Amino acid sequence: MTEPELLAPVDGEAILANAQTVRPILAAAGEEIDAARRLPEHIVALLKRTGVFRFAFPKTWGGPEVDPMMQIRIIAALCAGNGSAGWCAMIGSDAGFLSAFMDQDSARAMWPDIDLPIGVTAFPPGKAVVVEGGYRLTGRWPYGSGCQHSGWMGGNCVIIENGAPRMLANGQPATVIPFVRAGEFEIFDTWDTTGLRGSGSHDWGVTDYFVPENQTADGLGIGKSRREGPLYALPMWFLANQAGVPIGLAHGALDAAIEILRSKKSMGAVATAGQPHIHHAIGHAIARLGAAEAYVFATVTALWELVCSGARPTAKQFLEYRLCNTHAHKECLAVVDSLYEACSGSALYLPNAMDRYMRDMRTANQHVVASAAMYFDMGKAVLEVDRPQAESPPAGNPGP
Repeated sequence: MTEPELLAPVDGEAILANAQTVRPILAAAGEEIDAARRLPEHIVALLKRTGVFRFAFPKTWGGPEVDPMMQIRIIAALCAGNGSAGWCAMIGSDAGFLSAFMDQDSARAMWPDIDLPIGVTAFPPGKAVVVEGGYRLTGRWPYGSGCQHSGWMGGNCVIIENGAPRMLANGQPATVIPFVRAGEFEIFDTWDTTGLRGSGSHDWGVTDYFVPENQTADGLGIGKSRREGPLYALPMWFLANQAGVPIGLAHGALDAAIEILRSKKSMGAVATAGQPHIHHAIGHAIARLGAAEAYVFATVTALWELVCSGARPTAKQFLEYRLCNTHAHKECLAVVDSLYEACSGSALYLPNAMDRYMRDMRTANQHVVASAAMYFDMGKAVLEVDRPQAESPPAGNPGP
């Protein structure tokens, strides 16, 4: 296949244009990606060329420092082509965020190439034992998306000091994210799933592995940025672009459904696209997707403007930031399910795009970010049962 002409990834607009350009290439590679249960090297190389892995790196490093709203659009464009590729792009871009929460000279030495993707497991089953100069790391982490093509893997760990977890003032154990270089960790072949098959989200691990202090980032949600700028002001900004996954999958499914239904014939050779219930299904899907998407962009934009003003979000505002992501997953899942049903028997036979969108969307909804518990948390806060007063996001780890 001829290599597509892509723009120099100097800003978010250029990276978005590149993502839109490669969308059909990613879609055409769907069977190859699923069969490999990882991203093939030529797909990884293509994603690097789009600039998606660099979009959160600062301008002082030569990065584009793309705002969260544009990041969502970029991830959505890639997921509309292929969910696994978009998912790995979303995870692989976390280096730009996490490197803000570590020693900057050390981080720059780790990422001389800002197009180098990483993998990060936010759930902390690992243990980082404090030793002179750093930590002795032992752990096996699940959901290591992109572990086969990442330059570094980071695994969230509980810090063990003097034989016991180091505790924070809020009563939670302190965590740290040590980074392990590619080739120095073991990959366990565990990722055999229905959806997001090509994300290569295998378990990975190390045993008694030394990581120097300057090769670690602060634990998720509790760190202090060493970098200026609103993109690095909140430890949990890296979650924003995950909303692009369900939005992109739903847009891809909508386009696929329209293509199928325009050519489909029902019993009696009646054009399916001429039937009123199909019109309703498509119209309802468009409205429901648009509403979920609008809620995400309204919420993230408001938070971005707040942070740009120098203010800090309240705990309630942070909850809504989390809630809009959860809501996007739930609503987009309902959209894809309805479109799959509208395509009836045409959605059953493999290979077909609707099947992959449905499987990928269902798998993405198993992530903790999509947990319906977020509705409960927001309702509880609004009703002021606990009257949350904190002016910064609560400490904790989002987990896989």
